[in-house]
Amino acid sequence: MLPVASSKPAADGAVARATWALPLAALLVCLAGPFVYKVAIRFGLTPNMPARLALATTALFTGALHEDGLADTADGLGGGRTRERKLEIMRDSRIGTYGVCALILSFGLRWSALAAIADPLLVAFALCAAHAAARAGVPAFMSLVPPARPDGLSASAGSPPGRSVAIAFALGTLALALALGPGKALVGLIL
Repeated sequence: MLPVASSKPAADGAVARATWALPLAALLVCLAGPFVYKVAIRFGLTPNMPARLALATTALFTGALHEDGLADTADGLGGGRTRERKLEIMRDSRIGTYGVCALILSFGLRWSALAAIADPLLVAFALCAAHAAARAGVPAFMSLVPPARPDGLSASAGSPPGRSVAIAFALGTLALALALGPGKALVGLIL
């Protein structure tokens, strides 16, 4: 995980106000993946291995934060019958069957897509657009969906102001448009 110095804990909605920058932060993180992909291709590897290495690199750079969230969500939604039990499962640090299956499916789909693209420049565009666009919706989600529990990370982060939501959405849309072109970006936004 990339070390980030912090002199004091974020408070008073600072995290929510800063969510506009999530797509930009994603672009910084995602550049490592295409770099590793290109180096692996230069060593003569077929696209399958560079795709795996690129995904592993981006997961390493984020501390697998997103993969952890995906696994927790899958375990909670798949394993619990009541709201309380689902939240308890999501807070548990152990991974369950649903989490493992979600991670296998997620990595498998991303790996297959990158291997199919094959061209290092197009892989770079795809990774950067996917990282930026995926994080661009987070501020809107945070402002529209109430926290699941009053003592969780989401509750302490706060609700982003409309300006942060709009800027993040615009940055994510721009990343998609630059990588895919306007028509395909529109399809991506709709999906």
